[in-house]
Amino acid sequence: MFYLFLKWLHLMALISWMAGILYLFRLFIYHSQSYGKAQSNHKMLMVMEKRLLNIITRPAMTLTWISGLSMAATNHAVTMMPWFMMKLICVILLTFITELAGRYRKKIVASDGAQALPTTRKLRWLNELPTILMAIIIALVIFRPFS
Repeated sequence: MFYLFLKWLHLMALISWMAGILYLFRLFIYHSQSYGKAQSNHKMLMVMEKRLLNIITRPAMTLTWISGLSMAATNHAVTMMPWFMMKLICVILLTFITELAGRYRKKIVASDGAQALPTTRKLRWLNELPTILMAIIIALVIFRPFS
């Protein structure tokens, strides 16, 4: 029963993490597009980005890691399977993208403006990467290739 609880927690946290990271990059795009316009939009976006990153995205990422590693500790055999190693690499990449978003947010705060962000084109690509990684991760878990 404990393993099922961990699995439930893992999925809930993953869904929250994905929602957070996808929306965060979308906010960065809006922020970049609003540069030079109304100051109130800029301030509102900064508050939204901060709350989304610190209250939803990073805690969900942490819970995903804790519950995932707990499931792996409960079922040692899975950690030696090639699909699991590939999944782990994808999760590390997803973590890197999340922390990259955190760095972008720090740059916005430090410069007090959206000019610290990359181009909207690059932000749109970065917004797609988590979706691609999520699709790969889910496919690896469901199909367990190379087993």
